[in-house]
Amino acid sequence: MNLRKDKTLGVARDHLVSEQDFTIYWDNNHRISWTDIKDIKDLSPYYDSGDYDSHKAQAISFLDRIYRFVQRKMLLKKWKLIRQLCGNNTHVLEFGSGNGTFASYIQNQGNHVDAIEASEKARQILLQKKIRNYHSLEELEISKTYDVITLWHVLEHLPQPEDALHSLKNRLKPKGTLWIAVPNFESHDALHYKMNWAALDVPRHLWHFTEEGLLQMARNAGLKCVEKHPLYYDVFYISYLSEKHKKTRFPIVVGFCYALIFSIKAIVSKRHSSKIFVFQKRD
Repeated sequence: MNLRKDKTLGVARDHLVSEQDFTIYWDNNHRISWTDIKDIKDLSPYYDSGDYDSHKAQAISFLDRIYRFVQRKMLLKKWKLIRQLCGNNTHVLEFGSGNGTFASYIQNQGNHVDAIEASEKARQILLQKKIRNYHSLEELEISKTYDVITLWHVLEHLPQPEDALHSLKNRLKPKGTLWIAVPNFESHDALHYKMNWAALDVPRHLWHFTEEGLLQMARNAGLKCVEKHPLYYDVFYISYLSEKHKKTRFPIVVGFCYALIFSIKAIVSKRHSSKIFVFQKRD
């Protein structure tokens, strides 16, 4: 993808690992925003934190337990949506599976599951859960195709997202579906918090998608959108973290109140904090 710097949006800080600042640019041609990672070749050190939720093996703090409770509710919702559209006993590829919470659950429901995960730490957890996993898509047998491929908050991490969509499209069976969840750069919480918006998560999030930008990228990759679903709970966690970034007193309370306001607004505007997009191959 040829990146353009049509507008400088501001500077966001990595609050998780490095406390470094990163510039966020707007690319009007692709209708997305992107993080300037300053020629960093290896981003793996920026994931090396015990607080990185998708790689945690256990819930330790009270907030961890809340996060896991909500995560399980969302897991059930995601599987219910997939089952309604695709049925049971499906072949599933979870791309970017983290510690395998989703992969483990659907495998226990009788589905055939493969996982792709770049983190060696996370892959060790996947092995403990007896989930067949690979370091990259290229390690999969060329002939392997799937009824369902999922990327839950993964696409924004990938250096070449459009190329990844092309490759994943070729891994879909004729009626297969590709499920992508991403933060919404035009959501009410994003517009309110601006450079303090926790879903920027620089430098791990390289891309910050608008709905228009994601749909345009998918069309270029030969995909069509067949369904959209809001992720209602994400705004509460993101608003809490955003208030924490601002060093607000009582960030849980303040973030919860703002999240309620954003949620009510999104009922009309449809500008939810995060959304699931369901794609199929274009005819």
